[in-house]
Amino acid sequence: PLLIWPSVLRPYDRTAPILVDDTDMPISLSDVPGFAKFAETAAHFALSRVRAVQSGAEAYRADKLMAREDAHCVARAFRFGFAEDAAWAEETLEEIWRGTAFAPDPKAKTLPSQTLTYEIAHAAIAEPRPLAVRLMAEIASSVRHASVKKRLTRFAKQAATALANRPERVLDQLARGPLP
Repeated sequence: PLLIWPSVLRPYDRTAPILVDDTDMPISLSDVPGFAKFAETAAHFALSRVRAVQSGAEAYRADKLMAREDAHCVARAFRFGFAEDAAWAEETLEEIWRGTAFAPDPKAKTLPSQTLTYEIAHAAIAEPRPLAVRLMAEIASSVRHASVKKRLTRFAKQAATALANRPERVLDQLARGPLP
């Protein structure tokens, strides 16, 4: 489970969960009332933003899909979803991740949200899932921004190593069906 130590939290630390109380006792996010629903809502918020920009309902502006703080929050939700094996995490991951990594205009090399693209990658490294590792490699190979391609390729290798160190994740996926 994801454990947190509230006294050591920093505002935008991707590895530190949300401040829950002022004790120094570790707290599991799965034990925080309502956090699972909040995480799912955050993912659906991101999905609605991605769909609005990708469909043209909202104007595309590079790296303005959502505020940086919202991107961190959505990435935290995915990290929680990966850790808890939440169905919504796998159901929404591909559309959100591709929607943050590719501009609606195929000629644009910019990203709708570079922050969220990277933060979901960090979540996939911390809590690897076969689908997330595969998607990261696919996105890394086809993203149009050179430095993002280089960085995501490096992250994909780290995620594959992290998944190899967690064979129970692969076995769980195989028990449910073929690997993505």
